[in-house]
Amino acid sequence: MAVETDDFDYADNGRKRRDLGNDLEDIGQSTTEILNIDTTYQPGWGPREGFRENFQNWKDAIMRSFNIAERDFKVECTESPNEKFYAVYHPRKKMKRLLGYMRFSYDAMKLGSLEITNFKASLQRRHLGIGGTTKADDIQQMGQYGEGLKLSALVNRRHPHNYSFTIHSSGCKWFFGWNSDKKLICKIQRIPRAHLTEQKELAAEQDEQGKPRQAQGRDWEDVSVFIGEPRRCRSLKGEVITTSKVPLEEFEKWLSMTIDINGPTDVVRTKYGDLILDPKFENKIYIHGLQLPNGSKSGKKFKFGYNLLYAATGRDRDTTADADEEAGEISEIWDSVLTEETKIEDPRQCLAKYTVLLREHFHNAADVFNIEKHIDEEVTHLVWEEMLKEKKNGRPVFFYEAGGDPRDASTIEQRLKREPVPLESKLWKVFRDDLLCLTPLEEQLRLFRQAKPTTPKDTPFAKHVLKGLKALLALDPITANSRIIPVDGQGLGVLVNFHDNEWKLDDTWLTQEGSHELTFCEDQNKKETDSDYVFSCDHVILWIYDNMVNALKLQPESNITAEKEAFLKSMARTKMQQMPRAIKLAADRYRNGLVMSWVSVEPCNKGGMPIKATLHSTKCASNIKWEDELLHLPQRNPGCKCPSAASTVNSGQVRFMDLDKHQEYFPVLSRDTHHAMYGVVPAAVSPSDLTLPTWRPFYSVSEKVSPEKVAELFNNQPPPKGWKSVTHQDLFKDGFPYAYLWLSNEGSDAQIFVAKSKPNIVKADLKRALGGATSDAAEKKPKLG
Repeated sequence: MAVETDDFDYADNGRKRRDLGNDLEDIGQSTTEILNIDTTYQPGWGPREGFRENFQNWKDAIMRSFNIAERDFKVECTESPNEKFYAVYHPRKKMKRLLGYMRFSYDAMKLGSLEITNFKASLQRRHLGIGGTTKADDIQQMGQYGEGLKLSALVNRRHPHNYSFTIHSSGCKWFFGWNSDKKLICKIQRIPRAHLTEQKELAAEQDEQGKPRQAQGRDWEDVSVFIGEPRRCRSLKGEVITTSKVPLEEFEKWLSMTIDINGPTDVVRTKYGDLILDPKFENKIYIHGLQLPNGSKSGKKFKFGYNLLYAATGRDRDTTADADEEAGEISEIWDSVLTEETKIEDPRQCLAKYTVLLREHFHNAADVFNIEKHIDEEVTHLVWEEMLKEKKNGRPVFFYEAGGDPRDASTIEQRLKREPVPLESKLWKVFRDDLLCLTPLEEQLRLFRQAKPTTPKDTPFAKHVLKGLKALLALDPITANSRIIPVDGQGLGVLVNFHDNEWKLDDTWLTQEGSHELTFCEDQNKKETDSDYVFSCDHVILWIYDNMVNALKLQPESNITAEKEAFLKSMARTKMQQMPRAIKLAADRYRNGLVMSWVSVEPCNKGGMPIKATLHSTKCASNIKWEDELLHLPQRNPGCKCPSAASTVNSGQVRFMDLDKHQEYFPVLSRDTHHAMYGVVPAAVSPSDLTLPTWRPFYSVSEKVSPEKVAELFNNQPPPKGWKSVTHQDLFKDGFPYAYLWLSNEGSDAQIFVAKSKPNIVKADLKRALGGATSDAAEKKPKLG
C-alpha cells in the first residue's frame, strides 16, 4: 500500500462565513486549522485514553443519530483472519441494520490500523475549537467539554507512538499532525467531487434495492476515523517520518477502556447505573460504559465495579467531577439493586455483599464513601436485618458502638447473653439515625419492659419491701398514683423501670438472697421462718427507691430538680425508720385478750413518739382495705368501732381485752403522725386460734409467791407431776423484764414462763387505752410478793 504524504504547511483559508450548519462550504480545496492545544497537555494520556475519546464520540453519535437508548446499545464482535470487527445494529429492527462499526485490520506481524465509523453523522470545522461539541447539555452522553477529538489526535500523534490520525467526513479528509512551529494542526482537504459522485451513485443503487448498509463509510454522510495507517509526515521533532502501525496487543488493551466490548459477565443493571460483580472489574468505574482510569474521586479503592449513567467527569476524564456526587450515584445503584425488582438470581447475595462492605470496609472502600449521607432508609433496614442473622460462638450477636461505654461488651455478654460486636461510630450512627440499633442499656430496658409479671413469694421480706416502696411512692404527688409490678428480670441487671405510670421491678429484689447478691449486710443470713425474725434491710428499699427517683429524672416531662431529689431521698430514709416491724398477735389468758407486739428500729431518742395501734376485725364496718393501706391519716374517720390504743414507739406492745374469742382480728400499726407508714399487716387470728404454750418443767416465782398463787394465775391448772420451781433470781437477777406473760427461747426445748402477781394498773397521769385495750407502756411495773 502506498504511503500518503501530508503537507501541513499549505492552507487555503478563503472562507466567507461560518454558521451552525455546514461551515465547510467556503474552504476551497483545502484549509489548515491550528488547534489551540498545547502539545504537552494531558502528559499522562496515551492512545489508550485517545481510543476512549473516539469510542465515546462513536457511541454518542450512533445513539443520537438513530435515537437509541444507552441500554439498547450493543456491540457484536466477530473475528476473521487479520481482522477484528465490531458492529452496532439497530435494536428495534427485525432485519439487521448496521449503524456503525469498528474494524482493526492487521498483518502477519500483528501490526495494523483501526477504522471507527458511525453512520449518518458529520464533522464541522467549528468542532475543532476547544469547547466545540454537540453534547454540552446532554446528560445521556459523556462528552461535555468538546475536547475528545482533539485530545485523541494529540495523544496518537505524539511521541513515542506516532500513529497517524485521519478523519473522513462531510466530503473532506481531515489530517492531523504538526507544522514547522510544532503546533497541532488539522488540514481539511476536499475529496474529489468525482469520487464522491461515484460513491453516492453506488449508495443510491443499494438503497433502491433495499440492501442493508455494508461496513464501508460514506465520506459525505458518515464520520470515519482512521488511526495507525502508515503516512509520511512531520514528527513533533520536525523530522519527516513514516507513522507507526498499531500493535494488535496494544489495541486489545484499548478495548479495556469500555465495558461495551469484552464486558463483565456478572452485572446488575439499574436505572441509575450498573453494579459490576465480576471480580475482573474490581476497583473500576465507568461512565456510560467508558472507564475513568484514576478510579474514585474519593481516593479510595472500590471493592466492586460501577458504570454510572448520570455523573459528570472532570475535564481530565480521570475521575468523576465530585466525590460526594459519585458517592450518591453509587448509593442509588445499590439502593435500586437491593430494593427494586432486578434480574438477580439470588438478591440475598447482593445484600450479603453490601453488608460486608459496610461492616468491614466502611472507612477504606470507595463503594460506601459518605454513605451516611446517601443510604436509603429501606436499605438500612435490610442490612440491619441481615446483620442480625449472624451468630458467633453459637450465640446471637449484639452490635454496639466502638469507643462508647467501656462496660458495653461485658454487659452484652453477662446481661444480654449475646456476643458483642463493635461497629465503627459513623456506621453505628447510620443505623442509629433510623432507630434500628440500641445501646446495651437500652436493650436491657427494652427487654425488661417486655418482662412477664410474676407473683412474689409470700415472705416477710417481700411483704416489707413492697409495702415500704409503695408507701414511699405514696408520699409524693408525683408518684402517688403509680403502681409496682414485680416481673421476671431475666438476669438483665435492670432493677426498676418506669413506663406509663407503672414501675416494673425485678422480683429478684423481693428475695433476701437476690437483693443481697452484691451487697454486704449483717442480717442477710437471717431466716425468715424464725419466730423472732425482724425485717432490718431498709437499705434494699432505699436503694430501689433511689433508682426510682433517678428514673423519674430521666423522663421527658420530669420536673425533679436536684433539690427535690435530695428531699425525696432524705425523706425516704427517715420514713423507713418509722415503719414498725414484726407486728404480731399473741394469746392472752387475761379476759379473752390479744397482745399486739412490734419492733421499732428508730433511734433511741425517738422512743417516746406516739404510736397508734388498732385491732380491726374481719367484719370491720369500714370500707377500707387496711392491709393495703400505706399512710396514716390521724384526722380520718375509719368508719368503724374497732378497738385502738395509743402508746409509744418503744413500748413494744399493747393488750386488747374482752374480745370475741371466736372473731378474727388483724393489727394495724403506725406512728400517730400524718403520713406515717403502716407496718406490714399479718394474717387475722382469733383469741381461740391462739393457745398458750404447754407448760415445761420449770417456772419462775418470787420467794414470796407460792406455787398455789402461780397456779391461780394460770387458771388454777396445777403443774404436772414432777415439776419443780426455781427462784426468780436464778433466771432474772434484777426483776422481771416485762409485766406480762413472756415466752423466751433459751434452747430447743427450754420454754420458760414468767408470771406476774397483780392485774394491770393504769397510771393516772397517762391517757387510758382506747376501746377496751390496755397499753403496757401505761402500766405500773408489777410487784411480786
